[in-house]
Amino acid sequence: MKRMFGLTLLVLLAFLANDSPAFGYSPVEIFASVDRIKFVGEQNVVLKTNIVFYQQVNPFWEELSKVNFSPFKLEKVILGERKIFDREKELTRDYREATFLLSLPSSAAIGFHVIPSFSLNYSHFSGKDEIRGAIKSKAIKMEKTPILAVATIDKDVLTIGEPNVLRLTIWRENYIRILNRELKDQKSEMQDPAFERWLKSLEVRGLKITNFNKPDLAEFKLLGEQSRVKQQEPISKEVWEYTFNFDKLGGKDFQVPALHIWYLDESKKEKTREPLEITTLPLVVRINLIVRPERQSFEWLKPPKSEPKNYLYYFGYTPLALGIASFLIFAASALFGLIGPRKETGQKAIIESFSLIYSRLESIIKSPFFGRIERETIIKTRNEIFKLLGSILEIPADQILAKTTPQMLELLEVHGFSKNSLAELKTLLSDFDGQILGETPSPAELNRLVSQILAVKEISRLVRKRKKFIIF
Repeated sequence: MKRMFGLTLLVLLAFLANDSPAFGYSPVEIFASVDRIKFVGEQNVVLKTNIVFYQQVNPFWEELSKVNFSPFKLEKVILGERKIFDREKELTRDYREATFLLSLPSSAAIGFHVIPSFSLNYSHFSGKDEIRGAIKSKAIKMEKTPILAVATIDKDVLTIGEPNVLRLTIWRENYIRILNRELKDQKSEMQDPAFERWLKSLEVRGLKITNFNKPDLAEFKLLGEQSRVKQQEPISKEVWEYTFNFDKLGGKDFQVPALHIWYLDESKKEKTREPLEITTLPLVVRINLIVRPERQSFEWLKPPKSEPKNYLYYFGYTPLALGIASFLIFAASALFGLIGPRKETGQKAIIESFSLIYSRLESIIKSPFFGRIERETIIKTRNEIFKLLGSILEIPADQILAKTTPQMLELLEVHGFSKNSLAELKTLLSDFDGQILGETPSPAELNRLVSQILAVKEISRLVRKRKKFIIF
């Protein structure tokens, strides 16, 4: 019996040795993400995968062009260059980006669809023996919807009086009828008493409906509005841009409320059609405090009243001349009595808190983007990353933003960051620099870069102290 148990244990150990070699991680790992969870019509879906592997491992890259993503159709595969992921004492891991452009037939039903997982085979040598294996990605659930609405703002930090733009984008199937812009005419067009009762019930239930001509922005002042429509058969894309500003006391966060859109599905043949609602996510705008808290109005900003010429001479030029003479006397005495180096004076620069900067970065990786990201967003995100590192190093934002990536890495090394963390940050920050000068990334790529930076050991430790959690 003991002999049989010993033989069984040896076989099990040999199997584990062949299947999982002595690497620090799995020989190959696949991290997959999509550029959107919901889509309308025949919009293309971008599936981006990061394939991480040890340098001693050989993935079979040619298999990627033969993956079956049914019911989605594979339109194109783009395989990126091989890059270093992290370094260890003996082994180094690399990664490559594989981007799949997928499409769903227009005949696909409204509802949930799944991008299936796929397998990638690989091989490596253990001594003289070749060991083969396979790694599998995770399936991703997506939803095809007849209408999709997203609200974004150009700037999330403002000074008092500075204009900002709220942009509402709606993608919809052509059989979807938006009610917001035609509510005044609905009684004559619908000729349905039930619809009128529904309008009255909105007030009873405390539900809102957004007026596209003049949305309710609560604390903000609406300056102007413009809209445009683009037909993309069989869907339409409509964009409304609202310019607004803030003219009250700042110093805290204010919320841009959610926008409520009501619509009818005219593909249904029922006589009584119930209006449906879709809402955007509320947005937060930070208003910088540029006036003293005791100020309750902006009267002090008005130009002063004109005074008589004699008043200007007696109370203007004369005190100024006396002040200059006094300054010259004291400056001369101080110059002759100067012995040691002059000490720096002035108010200490303010360092933003780690929590405030982290909350802004968290809002970036959770914000819904579609298509490509504007270059200004990449620069803004990179500056927020530098401010976060500056908060750890206790360096003011204006000084830390003047640093280059190599200078930043030197400061972090002096601060005590590990070699693995520095190598990872070097790769990620270099990606940011390259995307600022080159082609802008997709939203999924931006989310990955920010998430991986926040997951660095020394940074994530501070995140856990503040009970913050990052969803990858």
